[in-house]
Amino acid sequence: MPTGWITEQVETDGDHYFAAVIADIAAATRQVTVETYILVDDAIGRTLIATLEAAQARNVEVQLLVDGIGSAAWIAARPQTLIRWRIYHPPPWLVVGAPLPDTLRFINRRNHRKICVIDHQLAWVGSFNWERSHSRSELGDLAWRDTAARVSGPAVATLSQAFTAAWRQSWHSNKRVGPLIPAIPWRRALGEVDIRGPVRLNANRTLRRRQWKDLLRHLDQARERVWITTPYFVPSEDLLKSLIAAAGRCDVRMVLPQRNDHCFMTWVAAVYGERLLRAGVRIWVHPTMIHAKTWLLDGRGLVGSSNLNSRSLRFDLEADVWLDQPGSITALHETFTADCARSFELPRSARPPWWMRLLGNTFLLARRWL
Repeated sequence: MPTGWITEQVETDGDHYFAAVIADIAAATRQVTVETYILVDDAIGRTLIATLEAAQARNVEVQLLVDGIGSAAWIAARPQTLIRWRIYHPPPWLVVGAPLPDTLRFINRRNHRKICVIDHQLAWVGSFNWERSHSRSELGDLAWRDTAARVSGPAVATLSQAFTAAWRQSWHSNKRVGPLIPAIPWRRALGEVDIRGPVRLNANRTLRRRQWKDLLRHLDQARERVWITTPYFVPSEDLLKSLIAAAGRCDVRMVLPQRNDHCFMTWVAAVYGERLLRAGVRIWVHPTMIHAKTWLLDGRGLVGSSNLNSRSLRFDLEADVWLDQPGSITALHETFTADCARSFELPRSARPPWWMRLLGNTFLLARRWL
């Protein structure tokens, strides 16, 4: 089924991404909303804030939503800005008098989405955070490889709706805005989301379950290729079985990072990789940090913030978009091919060393929180 986007554009270079989003914000005439997991007070983050302040100065409605853990350092610095910004689920040490349920669950319920919506007409969705880690001009070949999509069309309204719901559950500075239970709960606010549409959200248990089953259905229906790029691979048993089954009928490939910002993720992925290699899945290991979360399933692509781990499936807020226009699929195909060219392929007989299997299986004792 066609996604229904009017335009689609894939961006895989951090510097180009930041420049393009900044240009779109600078051209906004009505409203800009930015939702990010990590915002850092570096050159990248300061450029974003300055551009948002300039937009507000010309009477554009600006809203910035940051995650309480991912952007904790930026929040703790008490940024001096006139734009409206809020904190999604701040940790207890940043909030005076935080409710007990929030205090006990602060590790989970993170807002891991990376979305920018402009004038209710176009949106950027992907996994770029607002920090220098993604910038080749700052870090050269050590920059993280990432992916985002610029889309326009009626489904942008769904992303705006998701932002509004999260905004109403968030905190301003150290004071709570609104009651603990939002005026429009997730289930009601997102009740009109079409599971067959191009936007994937997981804001409540029903959506999580439906979107996960929908992804597995697409995987089970693939007949030509299943190409996956992911930094954190802690798959569920049903995903493993679907990947193994797909390897028996089509070309299944994965690109994983050799250097991970969480070293234990490399050990965990190695444990699962051994099983997949035996089943015929081809795995490439990229020399630098691959932070992109993308799928190529026959003639469709998926780009967003969802990792293949328990946190994305169970706890964190995520957002992804389906793409199907030829230019988008070509761009994802070429990027995946280029990533493979920079990587080394694991032989089918590859087996991680004993110490890596031991460490990986030890961390898997806590797989629910990985």
